[in-house]
Parts: sequence; C-alpha cells; structure tokens
Amino acid sequence: MVNPQGVAPSKMPLVQNQHNAICCYSSYGPTFGGGRDLHIVNNANTSDSSYSNLGHTYKLPTGQQSTFFTGARNFNVTDYELQHISFIYKRSLFSEGGSTFLAPRSLPQAPPLDRTLSKAHQFQYSKNIQPYHLRFYPYFQNIHFFLEEKCEKGHFTRLHQYQKEEDRYRCNSSSKKLARETCQETTGTEPCAQKWHQDLFPFFVNRSKSFKLQIKKKIKICLRIFHYRSLTSHEKISPQLVYAAYRILINYECDIKWTLLNKLEHVHFSSTILLNVGGYRFTTSLQTLTKDQNSMLAAMFSGKFEMKPSEDGAFFIDRDGTHFRFILNYLRNGKLTLPEGASFLKELADEAEFYQLQGILEELKPKAPKDFEESVILTNEEHRSKLNGWLPPYDKWHLLFRASRDGFTAQAFHAKCDNKGPTVTIVKSGNNIFGGFTENPWNSEWGYHHCSQSFLFSVVNPHGLAPIKMPLFKYGECAVYCDGSSGPIFGAGHDLCISHDANRSTGSYSNLGNTYKCPTGHQSTFLTGAQYFTVTDYEVFGIHR
Repeated sequence: MVNPQGVAPSKMPLVQNQHNAICCYSSYGPTFGGGRDLHIVNNANTSDSSYSNLGHTYKLPTGQQSTFFTGARNFNVTDYELQHISFIYKRSLFSEGGSTFLAPRSLPQAPPLDRTLSKAHQFQYSKNIQPYHLRFYPYFQNIHFFLEEKCEKGHFTRLHQYQKEEDRYRCNSSSKKLARETCQETTGTEPCAQKWHQDLFPFFVNRSKSFKLQIKKKIKICLRIFHYRSLTSHEKISPQLVYAAYRILINYECDIKWTLLNKLEHVHFSSTILLNVGGYRFTTSLQTLTKDQNSMLAAMFSGKFEMKPSEDGAFFIDRDGTHFRFILNYLRNGKLTLPEGASFLKELADEAEFYQLQGILEELKPKAPKDFEESVILTNEEHRSKLNGWLPPYDKWHLLFRASRDGFTAQAFHAKCDNKGPTVTIVKSGNNIFGGFTENPWNSEWGYHHCSQSFLFSVVNPHGLAPIKMPLFKYGECAVYCDGSSGPIFGAGHDLCISHDANRSTGSYSNLGNTYKCPTGHQSTFLTGAQYFTVTDYEVFGIHR
C-alpha cells in the first residue's frame, strides 16, 4: 500500500509454486511463499529478523527488486494485524401480511447451496475432493450465528430456492436405504462416529416426523456432528446426510422468520416521536429518523428492538444534544446546513460517527478549493472556467499573493512569489480585469527570461469584448522581465508592467503589441483604455505542490 519507491498500491499475485503459497509453523508469524517472499518472525518488533524476498512465489512489480516492500531485505515490524472473514449484514425490506419491515439479512461467505448440492447424485468419492461435510461447514457457522443471536436478526431471501431444492432432493425409499447403508459404512468403531450415527440416523430415516419439531435441538446436533475432527478422515460422506442437515437449515430459518414477525407485530411507533437527547428535547417523525437506513437511528426505530419511552413519553438518548438539531435537519433536507464560520465541526463529526451518518461525515471532510476559487477579483465562475481552459494542464492552483492583503510593494510581491514555478497574475484596475501567465518562476534579479507558453489575457475590458487570450507572437526570449524594484512585468516593450506601490501611483502601464499579440482592431491601450493606470488589487496564483 505504501512503499519507499512511491509506487501506487500494488497487488502481487501467485505466479508459481502454489503449493508453497504459505508456510505454517508454530514459532513463525505469518509467512508467504516458498522462498519466504514475506516472513514475519517471532517477536518481530524487537528484532530485524523479519524479511522479504519477493519474486519466488509471488510476482514482483515490474522494474522492482525483491526488497520492494521496505527497501531492505531485513526489517523491524512496528505493528501488524490479521483480519478475519466474517458474515456481512445488509439492511433490506421485506413484506409479510401487508406490512413492511426493515431487517438485516445475512450473506454467508460461501458458494451458493444449490451449486454445491446440485451435483450430489453425481458426486464421485475421492481423496482429492473436499468431503461434503467440510464443504457445507460455512453454512452451519451461519446457523450457529442465528442461534446465538436468539432470533434478533433474520431475513431469509433463500426460502424459495430452498423449496426448489427440497423438491429436487426429496427422499424416497431408495435414498433412505442409501442413507442407512452410508451411516453403517461410516460409523466404524470410533465413539464420535457412533454418536454421529445415533444422532442423525433416526432423524434421517424417519421421514414421517415433522422437521419443525425440536429444531433447536437438531441444529445443535448438527453443529456437534460437524465439529467432530475425526470425521475429516471419512471421505465417503453421503450427500444424503448433507441433505438432511440442509433440511434442518431450511426449517430453522422458517422458525426464526416467524419468530421475528410475531415479535414485530407487537412493536409500533407513532408517526410523531419525542426525543430527549442529553436534556435537549426534539419532536420529529418516524419517517425522518429512519430516512438513512444505514444509521443507528434507523435501526433504533425500525421495530426490531423493544424500545420504551420514559414516563414523559420521550425516548432518551444519552448523548450531548447541543448539535442534534443539525443532524435532524440533515435527515429532513438531505443536506448539511451550518452557520457561517461554525467552530464545532469536530464535535458534530463525533456525533455523526456515533449515529453512523456517513453522509454528514462526507460533507464535513475538508474539500480542496476549485481553481481560482480563492480569488476576490475573478469571482465569475464562467471567467474562471475560461482562464482554466487557456492554461496548460497543471495541478490545482492556489493563492500565493494578494496585494490588498500582503502589500502593494515590489518587495511584498517578490517575497511571496519568487521561485514558485509557473504563476498566473490577475490584475484589477477599476472595473477592468486582466493578467498574464508564465511557466517560468519570478525572481529579483534584473533580466529577461525566455518562455514559450506565456500569454496575456483580458476578462473584462472597456471595449465590452468577451474574454480573450493574447499569445506570444515574437521575442519569446523577452517573454517576462524580472526586477526586484517592480512587480510582475511581461514583454520586451513591457506589454504589461505592474509597478511598486501600484495602488498609489500611475506607474503601472500597458504597451500591447510588442511581444504579445494585440486583439485585431485594437491599440496598445486595450487592457484599460489608457497607457498608464492605477491598480485596485492584484493576485498571483501558483501550482499546489
């Protein structure tokens, strides 16, 4: 993600020796690759024995060496973390009995069940193929989750699919016989296998018994069976046994769904809700509180939790309510509106994070200003866009100097703008707005400097012409003139010159047509209507580095 070469985040895939992808050893930390492409040692923070040797099993980024990660073979580990793949929960709407409910749905990280089971009758037992009970295990972890959550979560999108699978794999007398034979074949003499036989065999062969009876007991049995480590040695696990467990899953989900729906029938929120947030009282609607379905407020008032108001009828939230009105207004209007110069942004961000309102957090992130947005001279968006279109494709422009803020003296200009790379100068004289661009930096030493991309421009002029660019047309070696006793100067004949103390004297002047092309039909005084002028204000922008 971050490396000493400054290369963007890179993925290094397996390219060879997949059987050596990782190395597991009790005295090592995580180790990847047969040649130890990445090796974390024991006590990695107290020694530099951890090392990387990229390129053996995992592909090196193009043009990089085996020390790509840190710049050296050995390194000391400041910290490291391991992330565990778990279940993903997303909110979704489902309807039952004419009512709509908001509930999470679980998406287990495993292949679809129908894809796993559809080949059950074709399954060829082989040591090279993962046993069915191991292939099915992630789904039982999912069941275990539901069991622990005591039916608090449950939205089951697979029920229709399950019914199709039930029809496809409905057990008949021949499958019962196969199941009986398979159970006898796999029991052996191991106590755990005997227990497996005793638990599942009666359940599987007795199809007259309702699956909805004693569901929780049966699910615990399945979990116990699938935790038997010794079963990993049994390769001939019958698909019918897996299917029996599959049926338990179907019915257990049905049971949870109806439990949840019965619970929700008794939960009702009024359309108007009174809140007490840390002593501040607010009246709002259920629609407002549940508008952002991923927020904590939506979860609180979704009906999934048995919330009871205080004696005064208000729901109490133990948070500082000082800024809660901005949160409610955001939910009502879909945008965050704050007073000018608000100084409580950090506190508001903390509250938004608590309520899980990602939209507010996004709006509170500092945003880089648009090009020339900082200008107090070039305030027209169309004029900014026009100037941007004339400029070479540099990065963002930012304000280096403003005469009305930093001073109109030549010294103030050079202190802020010398040696700052390409610049744009924007000048205002009365109602006229004009300026120039140069790709070469200003300095305080007298002399002309060659440019090939420099130009002058006029945005507002006394002739009423639309914004116009005036390019170099000769004497490129005299494109700009640097003088420590003056402001910015463009052109051999000083097509544009900003003088020292330009706001108090008429020493600034324009003499267009010497180095920069004058608009057709106009004279050297095009910019202001006169050769000499007083500067109301001027700004210089540089590239954001």
